[in-house]
Amino acid sequence: MSEIKMIDVIIITGMSGAGKNTVSNFIEDLGYFCIDNIPAELIGELISVYSKNPGRNRRLCLTLDIRDVISTNKTEDVVNTLRAADGVSCRVIYLNAADEVIITRYKESRRIHPLVSSGRASTLKEALDIEKEYLEPIRVTADLEIDTSYMKPTRAREIVSDFLGVSEKSGMLITCMSFGYKYGIPQEADLVIDARCLPNPFYVQELKSHTGLEDCVYDYVMSFEASEEFVRRLCDFLDFLIPMYIEEGKAHFVVAIGCTGGKHRSVSVTRSVAQHLEQAGKYNVATVHRDIKK
Repeated sequence: MSEIKMIDVIIITGMSGAGKNTVSNFIEDLGYFCIDNIPAELIGELISVYSKNPGRNRRLCLTLDIRDVISTNKTEDVVNTLRAADGVSCRVIYLNAADEVIITRYKESRRIHPLVSSGRASTLKEALDIEKEYLEPIRVTADLEIDTSYMKPTRAREIVSDFLGVSEKSGMLITCMSFGYKYGIPQEADLVIDARCLPNPFYVQELKSHTGLEDCVYDYVMSFEASEEFVRRLCDFLDFLIPMYIEEGKAHFVVAIGCTGGKHRSVSVTRSVAQHLEQAGKYNVATVHRDIKK
């Protein structure tokens, strides 16, 4: 990835309950440093600090809270200043939703609207009306407005991804992990596959001291028809499964493949599965062999 010289600032604002946290989390997954509910007066100082330190992550995502917008009335000025500043790219994403949808979301989550909790409004409907009034100047100048009323989170992710110029491949990180059952199942695993049913190189004297990262072990494990069928069916299953997780908004999927010690069969199968996923060209694939050195 080429060095990012310009400070890339994404400001997320909009109606409370429209999904600001959801979008912020997605942008964070894309490598942005996210700060929630930052006071508008501090944004300029934050940018100054980052401009003086080229070693910092120069991609920032800032979420603005309606209470600060009302208290300071400076948000629009800050945004305009950032847009005009040299060395800064500032884009605003405004999230909106119908009143009835936001009211339903608040009821379901049992949360209190920030203007109600701060005493600026007596009812949720009154809070929404006040919020719209104060946010309107920002909304009309936003670079992207998303109405999340009847939108799945995955669709919002797609819209933001397109807006930021992020390829589809960046949307999912898949970690293929080998492990040994004798050391325990990885807690971070989303899917655990048991490869102990495959022929074991541990009992072949010349292979015992080697691992599945070496071709002698890998070729031995994969030379059996059962192993080939095992990997083929597992890859077919993952090809079916992963798009459904993406549809539900999952950004990181961990498939853990285990054998007894985590050195031979699990490593070989993990190599093969990771290669299959990489060749698909749709995902970022990482490979971890947890217990290979134990």
